[in-house]
Amino acid sequence: ASPSILRNPLQWYVTKLDTHPITTKCISSGLISGSGDLLCQSIIAKRKQQSTSHEFDWMRTLRFTLLGSFLVAPTVHSWYGQLMSRIPGTSISAIMKRLFFDQGLFAPLFTPTFISMLTVLEHLSSPLDQVVEEKGVNNNDSNNHNNPDLYTH
Repeated sequence: ASPSILRNPLQWYVTKLDTHPITTKCISSGLISGSGDLLCQSIIAKRKQQSTSHEFDWMRTLRFTLLGSFLVAPTVHSWYGQLMSRIPGTSISAIMKRLFFDQGLFAPLFTPTFISMLTVLEHLSSPLDQVVEEKGVNNNDSNNHNNPDLYTH
């Protein structure tokens, strides 16, 4: 019998990681990315001394959620699966080799991919942002896509 999410949420989550690893990781990564973006926007608003009625840039949060779900999770799942199968073990040597390949090969390739995809999503969502702003749903002054603070995620 599978564990109940209400009785033991951690055991339920671990079971889902075993039975549906990609789906579980995609949902988890999307939730973490979206939540992280909302937290980032809150921190930036506080630093700028904005009032507590700060309006969130929901399109930005959606972009990070989509990237977390459909780019980060499957890519990282595949990469670390390959890395662990090709360089198994817990010795210092194995760990250092994995660290070298992760930081020396994967990170320099994945980081620009992530930023490029974020830029593409920003450009694709620009017309939708304008419609939302015209309707008055998200009429905050910080909806500036050239603001470097947006990328301190």
